[in-house]
Amino acid sequence: MPTRTADTLNLRVAEFVDAEGHYSVAGGSEESDTVEARLSRNGQQIADLSGGWAPVPTTAGPARYRLDLTTRRDSPEWRYATRTDTAWEFTSARPAGDAATPLSLLQVDYRVPADLLGTVRGNRPHELGVTLRQPAGVPAPTGTSVRVQVSFDGGVTWRNAPTKGSGTRYTATVPAGRGTVSLRVHAADRAGNVVDQTVLQAYGLR
Repeated sequence: MPTRTADTLNLRVAEFVDAEGHYSVAGGSEESDTVEARLSRNGQQIADLSGGWAPVPTTAGPARYRLDLTTRRDSPEWRYATRTDTAWEFTSARPAGDAATPLSLLQVDYRVPADLLGTVRGNRPHELGVTLRQPAGVPAPTGTSVRVQVSFDGGVTWRNAPTKGSGTRYTATVPAGRGTVSLRVHAADRAGNVVDQTVLQAYGLR
């Protein structure tokens, strides 16, 4: 969980997570898994965490941070979600006390009506669920907005997916298509927390 203790940021984010909450990090049994991670403060890069997570010293005053995380999987048996690009923006200052304080990295969960092979019928539109949440210890997001875009050609071209909802739950209508569905989501809340996430070839169409 990403936290801040005094003037040290610990941005530990699980790079690979499944629908059941199981997770793994790069550098494990899958040699083809790669991760790039960089942290910026007020528009200036202050850390490259691509080689592994490490504490990042920072300044005491309020500042705007951006964490960029890219994951890739190239193994032949990994058909979907072969690349993700996620950028979190949040504001942080030195917390009171010495305890680790959770950071407001807005999270996106997806509900896809896929079968056991990771595919959805593509000859008609289908509904994609999007749920927003914060890490444990951070109040649930309020005053949220969500934009969803989809691609059927691996991210070469994008189209808007009509989206409705409020609070922490939204539903996007994915139009009929062929091949695979890539997703691009922008979400923000009233507190100024923002997440932009792209998942290439998130799931297949049959």
